[in-house]
Formats: sequence, C-alpha cells, structure tokens
Amino acid sequence: INIKTALNSAEKVKILILVDYISLLADTSSILTDLIKISTNLFGDSKGIEQNRHSILLGITKVPVDLDIFVFKEYLSDNNFPTLKIFTEQLFLFDPLDRAKSDHFLSR
Repeated sequence: INIKTALNSAEKVKILILVDYISLLADTSSILTDLIKISTNLFGDSKGIEQNRHSILLGITKVPVDLDIFVFKEYLSDNNFPTLKIFTEQLFLFDPLDRAKSDHFLSR
C-alpha cells in the first residue's frame, strides 16, 4: 500500500515534516523545493495543500536556542515559493535537549 492510498482512505491524518536546521542552512533551496514537492505529491497541488493546511505540521530541529520562530515564519513568507507561506501557521521549533526556554520551542 502506498502513502497516497493510505492518506485517501484515512478519516483523519496529521503529516509531520521535520527539517534539520543545519541542513536548511546548508542547502535551503533544495530543502524547500523538496518540501513543496513532497507536499504536492501528497495533496495534489497548492490548492490541496491549502485545504489541508491544518493537517500538516512543519518542525525545525536543532535550532540554536537564541533564534526565534518569527525569523522562520518571516523567511517562509518572504521567498519565491508562495506555497511555503501556508506552513507558517503550523510551524514549530523542536529542541530534543530541552535547552530552550521559549514557548516557541517544543521538547520531549
């Protein structure tokens, strides 16, 4: 069974996409292009992504604790990929080491 079939037959689905901060810095356009490509493959097109935006969570891991989520939201909103703006609503930062004291970071 492939992923698309499973998604279509499920009553409710949450898609969790994790992006490593260091990878994002190293190859930003490739990571963002892949993110759009994967989302489009799952939901059909940008309209499908928009309709299912509440089912998609985008997490950025290994973020330095002094960075704020608003930096990422602004970046996703102000680039050449309009589809990425959708992800700003469902964006979170993840610190598996529980170092961050900000409410914008999730932890274990």
